Amino acid sequence: MALEIGADGVHIDGVEPATKYIKERMGPQSIVGVTCSTSMDKVLWAANDSKVDYISFCSIYPSMSVNECDIVPMRMVSEARDRISMPIFASGGINLLNAHEVIEAGADGVAVISTIMGSEDPASTTRELKEIVRKYRKGREVIPSTSDFRQSAERANTIAPN
Repeated sequence: MALEIGADGVHIDGVEPATKYIKERMGPQSIVGVTCSTSMDKVLWAANDSKVDYISFCSIYPSMSVNECDIVPMRMVSEARDRISMPIFASGGINLLNAHEVIEAGADGVAVISTIMGSEDPASTTRELKEIVRKYRKGREVIPSTSDFRQSAERANTIAPN
């Protein structure tokens, strides 16, 4: 489906389909991410063996829109940040009041649904989240593993580093 719609990349929850297969089909500049849940083994697999471009943790907090994920302890985000250099994202129950905790723990960005979609002013809420990410990353620069990662994120109007 990603090929059919011209997507810049895909996000997978498991180890299948193999990242190598995805990159072969979509091209070497495609962006591939993987959800690591509560598995440090999966974090290390992603960083060392899989050729993914970023990892994600879900769910950081209880969430109405994410009900199939285990709650990820914040210390796991911190440990991943200490052990790997690739971009780390987090989702699940993140809002304007707690987003800073996730970024301070080591995430480079957040993925949110309910906070933006439930807002009276989604554009303003998005700007506030982007500012929280910028402020609490404290100069920590995301080093994308593909040259188009940042451009693709900005093109998609996601919360991405400036």
